[in-house]
Amino acid sequence: MRFGWARFYADEDIEDHLIVHLRDKGYHVDSARELGFAKKDDRFQLHEARRRKAVLLTRDLDFLNHRVHRFDELGDTGIVILRTEDKPETRVEFGYMLLALQKELGPSGSKGLHGLKIELRGPRMVLYARVNGRIRKDEVDISKPYGSRELFLD
Repeated sequence: MRFGWARFYADEDIEDHLIVHLRDKGYHVDSARELGFAKKDDRFQLHEARRRKAVLLTRDLDFLNHRVHRFDELGDTGIVILRTEDKPETRVEFGYMLLALQKELGPSGSKGLHGLKIELRGPRMVLYARVNGRIRKDEVDISKPYGSRELFLD
């Protein structure tokens, strides 16, 4: 199910050229640096993403610590942790990460990503969610055709 295009809120660690690229593709992206929020802590950044009804884009791995950043704090937003850096030696993996962001996650809309933490590592999307009181993890490799499948099944 699609809910329109996602709105993003980019933490201070997201590079300007990535923000510009997403904007050029038609996505609404607010930038913590442009808004003067560059030195704010993780909780502030998550709250700001929620306030803006946007999905938080970050490179901060602390968000994957589910005890510190609990799923009940996500509320009506999601977090996308970008793991692949834009370097000559990771150009292909970075391209897959952008593809996942633009073609898989962005069209799902902000509402479609509520309550999820999604780690993008090259062609791999690792999704985390609280399902029936348990933290669940599932992986999708976007470099291979996978059709439609249910996530978080036992």
